[in-house]
Amino acid sequence: MKLIVAVIRPEYLAAVEAALNPCEATVMCVSQALGSGREPGYKEVYRGREVHVRRPKLRVEIAAEDGAVKTAAEAVARAGSTASDPGGGCKVVVLDLDGWVRIRDGEQEAAVGGR
Repeated sequence: MKLIVAVIRPEYLAAVEAALNPCEATVMCVSQALGSGREPGYKEVYRGREVHVRRPKLRVEIAAEDGAVKTAAEAVARAGSTASDPGGGCKVVVLDLDGWVRIRDGEQEAAVGGR
C-alpha cells in the first residue's frame, strides 16, 4: 500500500476527486496548507504595513493499493493542473505506507506482507 501526497490549488479539488473515482483509492484526507514554490505569493498593504501573503493550497493524502498507485498519481497530477500551466498547480509525492490502525475499534493491518 502506498500514500500519495499532493499539494494542489483549492479550485482543483473537485476535479481531483472526480479523477480518483475510477481508481482504487482507499482513503482520502484533505487539509489546508500554505506554501511557496513557483507561486511565491504577493504583497498587500494591511493597516499601513506591507504584508507578504502566501497563496492557499490544499494537501490531499490518498491511500491506494500498489496496483492502483500509478493510475491514481497520474490522475491527480492531470486533474491538479491546467493546460496553460502544466504541473505548476500540483505536486505529487508517493510514499510507502507500512500499515494502518483504525481508531474506532483498534483493528490493525500491516501493508507489507500483512494480507
